Amino acid sequence: MALLMMIQLVPALAATYSSGMIVGSAEGYKEALEIVASKGTYVLLGQTLVLDVNEDYEPNWETSNAGAATIDANGVVTAVAEGTATMTATVNSPTKMTASIEVTVIDPGVVIAEEEKPEGEDPENPEGEDEEKPEGEDEENLEGEEQTKVSADNTLVIVINGENEHVTYDGEEHLLDRFVATANNEELFDETKIKVEGEIGVTATDCGIYEMVLDGEGITFSYDDEEVTAHFVINNGFLKITPAAVTVTANDVTKNAGEEDPELTATVEGLFGEDAIEYTLTRAEGEEAGEYIIEATGEEQQGNYRIAYAPGKFTIVSEEAEEAVVTVTSSIAEGQLVFFGTEVTLKAVTSGFGDKQLSYQWQSSIDGQNWTDISGATNETYTYYIDEVNSGWVIRVNVTPID
Repeated sequence: MALLMMIQLVPALAATYSSGMIVGSAEGYKEALEIVASKGTYVLLGQTLVLDVNEDYEPNWETSNAGAATIDANGVVTAVAEGTATMTATVNSPTKMTASIEVTVIDPGVVIAEEEKPEGEDPENPEGEDEEKPEGEDEENLEGEEQTKVSADNTLVIVINGENEHVTYDGEEHLLDRFVATANNEELFDETKIKVEGEIGVTATDCGIYEMVLDGEGITFSYDDEEVTAHFVINNGFLKITPAAVTVTANDVTKNAGEEDPELTATVEGLFGEDAIEYTLTRAEGEEAGEYIIEATGEEQQGNYRIAYAPGKFTIVSEEAEEAVVTVTSSIAEGQLVFFGTEVTLKAVTSGFGDKQLSYQWQSSIDGQNWTDISGATNETYTYYIDEVNSGWVIRVNVTPID
């Protein structure tokens, strides 16, 4: 996407008068693609969970292991068999990006069997495995008896998923102390019977990723029902605080030819409290009447902020040129974010030229200093479509009176 900003110019007294428009970064303020699994990434066999992404992306989803878990076009994951699967989201606009997250499928039968083995029993070679079975005993019946035990009506496997919360830095302290519980028997399960001993939760203010530990020392989960045997699978949660967006825009300045330069200033939007950032303002050299770019520069990442810089204009006018003015209007509102393929129409608006006929030539530049004529753009209006090339242009129109 692109950020458009209209610029007006009071030109010098000369044969050609110019006015311009700045077209900014195609990336705009859009975040990098990221998968959001708000309710954790552990899922019981046969159940589902939903993955989402940030911003307004509409990704294509893929699974690395459909034998363990599948995913549909809406990010709905279905647990098929015990194991893990990496879910990958892919988008192609404005550029190709991918993000991945691992999903773990829990088989309740395996959890119960593992937790109910006699102490000291080797799972690879259980004691008595080679002993001769009593005559007439059917191996299939044994398996059936085990299956009956695993799926007993009074047994629950409860998955505790710590929530994953993503917030943008706002100068405030954030607390994450929530989890989501699911079980293999919804009719038997009552979430209100889950009891937690010990303090859970994580707090943070600054940007970063903070783990909410649910399986740590001093924290235990239990199920308050003597008639139910509960087995717990614990998955920690995470609190992520991402940088806030700040815009530094160089303020427009006008001076009369021959005067000292006034102080360069900028408007900073998006800071919280007493937070501050560093930036530098410089203008292009020159003392002739005309327009010069004021550049705002600095680090793009400072502390808890991601910073975008927008230029301003430095205009030098002479008394003779004060009445001749060229401005540009746009079909895109000032500051509006637009995507590749968006149509933009620019129009040159003139005053102070009397009844003279005027010719127009639209020009582009990537640095505001070196200009190239745009082929065929010789009318009062110029229409184009945002693409990867022109999204970084500085555009102006030269207006020449015809004698």
